[in-house]
Amino acid sequence: MFGLQLTTFDRDAAGDNPAARAFIRSYLVMRLAIGLLGVVLPVLLVVVDWWFLDTHRPVRGSMSAYYHSSARDVFVGGLVATGLFLLTYMSAKKRTYDYVLSTAGGVLVIIVALLPTARDGRELGMGGFEPSGDSCDRFAGPPACNGFQKVWGEDVVRDIHQLTASTFVVLLALLCVVFALRELGYGPGVKALLGEERGVRAVLAALKARKVGLLTYLWKGLPADPQADGDAATARPPRRRVLGYLLAAKIIVLSALWAVFGVAISVPTVDGQVGSTYVGEFGAFVSFGVAWLIAAWDLMPGPVKLLSDRVAGAVDSISGAEPAAAE
Repeated sequence: MFGLQLTTFDRDAAGDNPAARAFIRSYLVMRLAIGLLGVVLPVLLVVVDWWFLDTHRPVRGSMSAYYHSSARDVFVGGLVATGLFLLTYMSAKKRTYDYVLSTAGGVLVIIVALLPTARDGRELGMGGFEPSGDSCDRFAGPPACNGFQKVWGEDVVRDIHQLTASTFVVLLALLCVVFALRELGYGPGVKALLGEERGVRAVLAALKARKVGLLTYLWKGLPADPQADGDAATARPPRRRVLGYLLAAKIIVLSALWAVFGVAISVPTVDGQVGSTYVGEFGAFVSFGVAWLIAAWDLMPGPVKLLSDRVAGAVDSISGAEPAAAE
C-alpha cells in the first residue's frame, strides 16, 4: 500500500556477517531503550512529583498534567527522548511502514511535550478558572503558562495538545500491528513453514492449504505435516511475539477508550482515586513500551527468557496448545 514495505532487513542474512551483527545489536538496544522508557515514564512522573512535595497527594488527572508540576522536566524530557528515538528509528528505510508511522509519531509526541495541556484551576487555587485566550494574563499562576500558551492562548494550545496526543496513541497501536504482521510473515518460524518464501499472504495461503485457521495457528501452533520433509514436517513457528504485539495494540485501543469513557479507580497506595484519563494513558504508554521490549527480546537476559518460557509452557499445558518454538 502506497509503495511502502513491511520488511525492514533480512536479519538471518545480516546475522551471518560479524560486522553486521554489531549494527543489529545497536538496533535492538534502541528498541530496548524505547521500551524501558515507555514502561518507566508513567510511574516516574508520579514518584518525582511526590518526591518534591511535603505531603503525598492524589495522582494528577493525566500524564500531561505533570507538565504543570515538579515533574515537568521528567515529562518533557521523557517525551522528547521518545520522539527523537522514533524520528531516528528506521531512518535508513524510508519506504517502510515503520519509518512513516514512527516518524509521524516522533513529531507528534514532541509537539505533545512542548504544547502542554491547560492548567488545572485547583492547582491555581482560583475559582472560576477556564482556559481561554487571555487566561494566562488573568490567572498568572503558579503554575505559569509557557510561551506558546501566552502567544496563542491557553485553550488553543490545549486543543492542539489533545489532538496530537490522541493521534499519537493511534499511531502506537498501528505500529504494534505492523510489528505483528512482520513477525507473522517474516519471523524466524516462517522459513520452516514456507522455505525461502516470505510474506503474510504466503503464510495465510499455506495455512489455508493445510486447513489451519489463523487464530488456531497463533494459539496452538502448526500441526505436523506428514507429507513434508525435515523441519516443515514438525514446524511449530513462534507465535508469542505476534500475540504479544496484537495484545499490546488491543490494550492501547482499550486504554484510549477508557481515558474517554472509563471511570476512576482506587489504588491502595495512592491517596484518593486515579482518574480515568491517567489510567488510560498509563495503559497505552506501558503497552507501547512492552511492545518495544518484545521487539528487543533477543537482548533480554537469559533468566528473563527462561521465566517467560516456563510461564508460556504452563499456559500451553493448561490450554492444550502445542509448545511454541524457542524464540
